[in-house]
Formats: sequence, C-alpha cells, structure tokens
Amino acid sequence: MKKLFILNLSYAFIANIIVLVSSTIITLLLPKFMGIENYAYWQLYVLYTTYTAFFHLGWNDGIYLESGGVDYSDLNKNNLFSQFILLIFLNIILVLIVNIVCLFNVNINEEKLLILRLMTFSTLITVPRGFLMSILQATNRIKENSFITILEKVVFITFIIVIIIFNINNFYFLIFCDIVSKLFSYVWIIYICRDIVVRKLSCFSVQIVEIIQTIFSGMKISIAYIASTLIVNTIRLFIEKGWSVVVFGQISLILSLSNLVTVFVNSIGLVIFPIIRKKKNSELVYLYQNFRNIFTEVSLLGLSIYFPLKWVMEFWLPNYSEGLKYLLILFPICIFDGKMAMIFTTFFKSLRKENTLLMINIVTLIFSAILSFIFSIVLRNLLLSVMLILIVLAFRSVISEIYLSKILNIKYLKNIATELLIVCWFLIVCLNFDLLKGFFIYSISVFMYLIVIRNSCLKRMIYEWKIKKK
Repeated sequence: MKKLFILNLSYAFIANIIVLVSSTIITLLLPKFMGIENYAYWQLYVLYTTYTAFFHLGWNDGIYLESGGVDYSDLNKNNLFSQFILLIFLNIILVLIVNIVCLFNVNINEEKLLILRLMTFSTLITVPRGFLMSILQATNRIKENSFITILEKVVFITFIIVIIIFNINNFYFLIFCDIVSKLFSYVWIIYICRDIVVRKLSCFSVQIVEIIQTIFSGMKISIAYIASTLIVNTIRLFIEKGWSVVVFGQISLILSLSNLVTVFVNSIGLVIFPIIRKKKNSELVYLYQNFRNIFTEVSLLGLSIYFPLKWVMEFWLPNYSEGLKYLLILFPICIFDGKMAMIFTTFFKSLRKENTLLMINIVTLIFSAILSFIFSIVLRNLLLSVMLILIVLAFRSVISEIYLSKILNIKYLKNIATELLIVCWFLIVCLNFDLLKGFFIYSISVFMYLIVIRNSCLKRMIYEWKIKKK
C-alpha cells in the first residue's frame, strides 16, 4: 500500500509540475502579449468554465464517491456505460436550454454572450470527460489520470507558443485553442476507458433508481463545489460590475499568481482520497495530523516566494502595476484554499460528511455575497473587496478545521492561532519593508518557528518512547 501511494504520488507530482509550469507560462505570457482587455475577457471565460458542475448535476461526483476505493477491474462496466450515454444526453439538453435563454438576454454585451456560449460548448467535452476521470481517480488509476492532465496542458501550451509567435492577440482564438486541447484529452481518455465507453448497445439499460441515488449522493459535493467557487467568484463578479472588465482582469491576474501554489497541491487530494477510504476511523487521526502539519509548515515557508515573485512581475508586467499592489493580500490564500482542497475536503468526503462540507461552503458564500455587495456596490472600495477574498477563505478554512478536529477529537486552537499569526506577520513584514529585507525577515522568522516546532515534536516523541519503555 505504501509503495502504491508513493508511486501514485509520483505520477501526481509529475502531472502537477506540468500543470504548474503551464499555469506559470500562461500567467506570465498571456498578460504580456494579449493586452489588458483581451486578457480580461479570457479570464472571464475561465471564470465561466468553473461552473461546468451545473451541467452534470452531481452525476460525476456521485460516481466518484461510489467508486472510491474500488478496483477498476471490479467495476460494473455495463452500468457505467449506460450512465455515460445518459449523461451526454443530459448535457446536450442543458446546453441547448442555456443557449436558448441567452437569445432572450438583452442585458449582456456581445463579447460576454459569445464567451458564455463557448463555455457551454466546452462542457460537451469536459462533462463526459470528467465522468471518466472521476472513475480513474476513484479507482486509484492516478497514472492514467495524470497523463490526461499532462496531455491537455502540453497541447494548450503548444497553442500558446503559436499565438505568441504569430502575434495573435485575440481572446476568441485563445478560447478555441482551449477547447481543442480539451478535445485531445477527451479522445485519449475515451481510448483509456474504451472498455466502459465502447460497448454493444445491448449492454445499455436505464436504472432509474440507481441513477437518482448516484446524482443525489454527488449533488451535495457538486453544490458544495459550486458554492466553493462562488465564494471567490462572487467577489470577482461584483468587482467586474462595480468597476470594469479591465480592473477585473488585473485582479484575476493576481488571483492566478496566488493560485499557482494552490494548483500544485490540489490534485494531491486525488491520491489521498482512495487510500483514506480504505482506512479505519482509528487510523484517520494519525493521517490527518500528519497531512495537516506537513502542509501547514510547507505552505507557511512557501509564502516567502511572494518576494521574488513580486519583483519579477513588476519588471515583466509594468502595465499591471495597479493590480500587483494587491498581491501581498491575495498570496496567503494559497494556504487557506490549498489546505481546504487538499485536506479538509478530502477528509469530509472520505468520512461521508458531504452535508457538513455543503453547509460550510454555503454559509461562507452567504457571508461573501453580503460583504461583496456592501464593499463593491455600496462603499465602492476596491481594497476592501480584494481583502474580502482572503478573509472569507480564511474563515472557511478555520471553520472546517474546527469541525473536522472535533470529529477526530484533536486539539486545534493552537494550530489555528499560530497559522493566523504567521499570516498576519507576513502582511506586516510586506507592508513595512522592501522586498529584499522582507524576504530575509520573513524567511528567518518561519525557519525559527519550524525549528521550535520540530524540537517540540522530537521532545514529545522521546517522552512517549520513555513512557512506553517503562
């Protein structure tokens, strides 16, 4: 089991390196060569694509939950084939409905309307592909799942290079390239899962009760995911409404930079989930404490990346200087968002606490929506609106850690307080020192903290060993 975990983690690590490199290239090159307005509309398309969960109604997540921990060879492939076909038909119907509704919407400009339609078209690829990827992830076929991710990113980066060489700074062409790259990965995953997708029509059957159960079990996760994305995206949409698409593009760029770290840790949860599902509840406490402690220590140290990153971005993208001043506020979200994605959400799923995850995200979303309206529309304060992103993600992370720690009967106040204090210290250092001094002061502070923590852990281990020896 340990060998399989390390192997799968290696595959996920390679895939994440590719994703991180591609995301870095996209984040650094596109704003430079596309111009602020074209880049802003591209970010609007990226924002719309986060809502593809609406187009499978929880079906994909239900398959993921029900297949978690099951060997791929033991799957009921006739049943999955039938569900795959029905999902495609459901997706087509929903895409048609959305496009018909768009025809009667006169309050949206032509660019946004076309972006919305292109997003719905891309769901015809991403939704069925997501169904098959959920099966691979749940059955621990991380190698194949990682390759799908790598293929899409490599194809898209190739298109980006072509765009730059030929100086094509039109966001429509970029969206087309994104859809084509997704299509490449979709064709390949169909080949990988051909024993599910390619079957005789006689294998098709409609199991209404089972399908409804699958959708309802996954709908909680999907709604939780949608609520999770809306927590930040609601703030972004209010910024776009309260100011302009250009301001929206600059804030989106900063979020993209902050999310580079989050992108790297997100899919590690995919490796953890199938393994956790096979563990007994008594073993979860040990796993949770180790994952949480390692992630917290690494992410707090990772905040030091802000200082060289800010220097590079100021040099590379001088036209985005207005947005870059908010980087120090948004960069710490990698801790709270990353921990939520990698640890809390994974453990909530494995413990089948979907209702809890849903309620936490909905409460945070309501909190985010109310304050977004006040800060963006009533007060029209951009600084408060941007700070709100960090506040709501920290709030969700803290609430999740408190609840999960209570379930597992673990002490939590010291960990939460220490994490929040170090993030506050990071902000204080950034505001009061230049980049070079700030880098050394913050890095030394975190190193000292880690040394103290490690010494404390070592003393505790020695003490426990002496007690056992007696």
